Amino acid sequence: QEKVAKLQQEKDQVSQQHTEAASQLKQKNDAAAALTKERDQLKKQTEDANQRQHLLQEELTRAEAQIDLIKDLLLREQGLED
Repeated sequence: QEKVAKLQQEKDQVSQQHTEAASQLKQKNDAAAALTKERDQLKKQTEDANQRQHLLQEELTRAEAQIDLIKDLLLREQGLED
């Protein structure tokens, strides 16, 4: 009788430990899933920012070329007036 009670108590302790471990595992899995989602969002934001930076660089290059063209035209015009 005493042995049975002791075994039952041990069984209950192991069951409780198992439940706690399962709960901790679920929390860690949830945290890992959240971090994975955040990483994916940051990766997407980085890709978007890189694409925007590339487009801005192209626009800047075009603007510089237009400025050079306008400058050349103005200098040529001034040369004609002199």
